[in-house]
Amino acid sequence: MQGKRGFTLIEVLIVVIILGILATIAIPQFGKVVERARFAEVATNAHAIKAALAIYYMQEGALTDVLADIESATGVTTGVLSAEWTGPVISGIDGQNFVLTYTRAKGDSIDDEAIYTSSTNVWSGGYDFIP
Repeated sequence: MQGKRGFTLIEVLIVVIILGILATIAIPQFGKVVERARFAEVATNAHAIKAALAIYYMQEGALTDVLADIESATGVTTGVLSAEWTGPVISGIDGQNFVLTYTRAKGDSIDDEAIYTSSTNVWSGGYDFIP
């Protein structure tokens, strides 16, 4: 019986335990990566809208909070990103400053917002990892 080799039950159990520990560490991190990707989608869209609003301002001499006006004047699509997010809502127009607000539905309640303020170029909202 010299030719038979294999793993003992203890060795297999140790490997399974190690894999379980690694999985409990990796799975929560994956969720954060997905959330960051969803927020990056909003950030990218907001920057495109900011550029479109700058073009609109140069053409018209004023800002507007009507998305259809921006789309027709600049050709930039400003609508809803996905089923996850609604918006943007443009508000707080004061000179060349404005606020873009996106809302994300989570389950039955709407409780996440991504807000971009043009005067400070700062994002704020319901995420702890917003850059």
